[in-house]
Amino acid sequence: GHVAAVNGLGYMHVYGLGVPQDYDIARANFEAAAAEGDPQGQYNLGMMFLGGVGVQRNPAVAAAYFIK
Repeated sequence: GHVAAVNGLGYMHVYGLGVPQDYDIARANFEAAAAEGDPQGQYNLGMMFLGGVGVQRNPAVAAAYFIK
């Protein structure tokens, strides 16, 4: 697949850019990109956990994504 596109779609869903704002879809896209080793997907997923955006805030999980 196109990892950058999957990550971009997640970004669009976080901010509601041309699509409905949906944190669950955003997270699923970021997780898919991160699982493929995409650094931007890992970063975006980490930021969701760091800020508690659509997920329970968890700095430890965020840090794990940041250092992958």
